[in-house]
Amino acid sequence: MSGRGAPFAAWNRFWFERPALYTLAGFRILFGAFLVWYVARDLGRVELLYSEGGVYVPYLLPDLAPGAAGARALHAAWLGLALLFCAGLWTRLVTPLLLLATLYHYGLNIAVAHSVYDRLVLLFLFYLCFARPDRVWSLGAWLARDRAPSAPVDSTASNFASRLIQVQLAVFYLGVGLRKLVSPAWHSGEVLIFNFQGDWASPLGFWIVNLGLPGWVFALGAWSVTLFEISMGFGLFSKRLRPGFALAGLLFHSSIFLVLGFPEFYVCVCAYVLFFEEAQLRRFVSALRHSSAP
Repeated sequence: MSGRGAPFAAWNRFWFERPALYTLAGFRILFGAFLVWYVARDLGRVELLYSEGGVYVPYLLPDLAPGAAGARALHAAWLGLALLFCAGLWTRLVTPLLLLATLYHYGLNIAVAHSVYDRLVLLFLFYLCFARPDRVWSLGAWLARDRAPSAPVDSTASNFASRLIQVQLAVFYLGVGLRKLVSPAWHSGEVLIFNFQGDWASPLGFWIVNLGLPGWVFALGAWSVTLFEISMGFGLFSKRLRPGFALAGLLFHSSIFLVLGFPEFYVCVCAYVLFFEEAQLRRFVSALRHSSAP
């Protein structure tokens, strides 16, 4: 191939090569489990958050909310769609319906906080509308094999949706890192001290502040977070650095959960699986199966 055509060929291979079916299925399972939790966390407050008894500032929706019974029915349908998606059943229909249900509930209440992890949920669901994450490791694939045991796995779709999610996650990390880079409060570590004893802080956060650590410790922590987030996307795309960055990302978001009580950022961790080679994932799952076998 000529030198002039090589960049275009590489571009096409990156976006439109055959999909890694097992990494996409792994993401569906992890992201689907996250969505089940994401929806189920509101089970005890559906009337407050999504009915006319509690909704008062809808976002991009008419100033109208259903009664208590209607809100519970719509929320139950949303939860049911999340379960079907996680199981990999009828995803061609379920995924866009799940996106619509999430948009509806986002407009009624979730957008009040307008948190970045909520927008990532919507974007990931939108990208998955252009994918078939149920070809393997799914209830749909199991039923299809039961009906036609010798039928080959359909792998004709491109890798476009997976790439969109990868790039979205890399841009997310880069954006939040650059924002911290230009913020003086992050340069001094002041923002960490504030957050560790703010409205979102956990008892662990208050305990850390009460240790009386010198200011340079918080400044070092703030700069470490900034540089980590700026480099995270590049690290995940590097085959050699990927395992270390994925582990660091898991530890980073776990620390956010422990100190600030935000498990919602685990939505980012769900997408790490898309960066790994399919053979690596299958070996990992096989090892888990062998280790759990009696």
